[in-house]
Amino acid sequence: VEQTSKGVCNVDSVSEQDIAENNSKPDSKDFVDKTTYPASTAIISGDAQLEGDGAVHNLHMEGTSLQWENVDGGKGGQAMLTAYYATPDGATALVNSSGNLSGEGYFLKFNKTTGWSDYANGIATCFIDLKPGTENTVKLTCGMGGVNITGIAVSLKQEPELQHQS
Repeated sequence: VEQTSKGVCNVDSVSEQDIAENNSKPDSKDFVDKTTYPASTAIISGDAQLEGDGAVHNLHMEGTSLQWENVDGGKGGQAMLTAYYATPDGATALVNSSGNLSGEGYFLKFNKTTGWSDYANGIATCFIDLKPGTENTVKLTCGMGGVNITGIAVSLKQEPELQHQS
């Protein structure tokens, strides 16, 4: 490397559109093929328990988690995870999916609802990565605030329709 008085020159220019595209999240309207996974089909860990209302309770406790197996990832790639819940406190969960190659996981924020049984207003989403096929796992690790979870849904990205020429 040869030292100069001008410094290092730019390699390439970046437009504002490039920055906006790289920092924008996917549009949830693109994810339509939805499969629902009730809490009763999850592997429940720690002191969490499936209750009579169909929700898993005690997820505020450290070491609690819900894991769904055989989740359909379609052709693989990005999917939208929707969790159905109730919490008057607000909470956060760490989400891990078998398609996440970075291993860092995703965070899912549960905003406050009006009470512990207000499942109608408790809907939280985040985008995850899945492998092709049905051998995916999705795990919610809780312990960061109280939340009751009734299940999740995984929505896959709609394939664009092919244009046929006549």
